[in-house]
Amino acid sequence: MQPYPTREEALAMFDAARRQHQDFLASIPRERMTEPGATGLWSFKDVIAHVLAYRSSFTASLEALASGQAKPAPPWPADLQDDDSINAWIYEHHRDDRLDDLLSGWYASFDRMRAAFVALPDDVLYDPNYFSWTEGKPLIEALPDTYMGHFNEEHEPAIRAWLAGENAA
Repeated sequence: MQPYPTREEALAMFDAARRQHQDFLASIPRERMTEPGATGLWSFKDVIAHVLAYRSSFTASLEALASGQAKPAPPWPADLQDDDSINAWIYEHHRDDRLDDLLSGWYASFDRMRAAFVALPDDVLYDPNYFSWTEGKPLIEALPDTYMGHFNEEHEPAIRAWLAGENAA
C-alpha cells in the first residue's frame, strides 16, 4: 500500500474541492461580491484578487519547475517581504479590477494549477524533503493546502459569517 495518494487520487481530491468551492461561489449573490466587509474591510472581489495573486505566483513556480526553468519572481515588488505589505500592494494593484475579470482569472487558475500539477515528475511530488516549506510532507500531500487552504482556512469562514450577517467590518 502506497503511503501517499496516487496522482489520480490527488487529482480526484483537487477536482472535488474545486466543485465544492464552485458551489460555494455560486451561492454568493453577485451584487454582494463588491460589497465591503466580506473579510475585514475587503469585499469578496478583493479576497479573490488577494488569493489569486498568491495562487498565480505559486503556480508559476510549479510551471517553471516542471519545465526546468528558474523560479519566477512574484508579481509584487521584490522589496516587499512581509505579508501585510504584500497584501496592501495586491489590494492597491487590483482594487479597480473588474469583477468579471477577476472571476475569470480565478476559475482559470484551477485549470492552470491542475495542469502544472500533472506536469510535475514523481520525484517532485513524492519526495517529502524536496521543498522545505512542506515541512516533511511530500507535495502530493501538501498540495491541497496550496490550492485552497488559505482561502478555506482564513477567508471562507469570514465570508460565510458576512453572508449570514454575523460579522461587521
